[in-house]
Amino acid sequence: MSGQCASLPGSDHHGDVVRGELTAGTCLDLHGRVVAQVGRCEVVRVEPFDRHCSFHGGMTFSPALWNRALLRELLEPQWDLWAMEREGTKKMARFWPRFRSVGIRPAPILRAHGLYHAQPNYACFQGMAKEDLEACLKILSEGYK
Repeated sequence: MSGQCASLPGSDHHGDVVRGELTAGTCLDLHGRVVAQVGRCEVVRVEPFDRHCSFHGGMTFSPALWNRALLRELLEPQWDLWAMEREGTKKMARFWPRFRSVGIRPAPILRAHGLYHAQPNYACFQGMAKEDLEACLKILSEGYK
């Protein structure tokens, strides 16, 4: 992200950006705030304490460009993947604005999020491209609806 951020108007350093999400969706569209314009792209921010979209403003492992040095500052070795998202987002909120995440609109990568933490045995593939759906169905384990 630092290569793109270096060209943002009015600033020559964005060392506080942990991740630049590449799959902007409804959270960024409905709750984000445009913080810069680069060509035809908008750089959008959601705070990690936003009650609707905190993971998008924090740590979610959707496709993104990462600032590895800041990511290493945030992570704890005992965290599993879900704890990295949950606890990493809480940590980003505690130290706000020391750590930030941004998204890019329009999204360079389109994706469907089919798995939900609240319903761990349910997968939704609405809107997913046919070839992606076929690949997911091949590897989806038994026990999913």
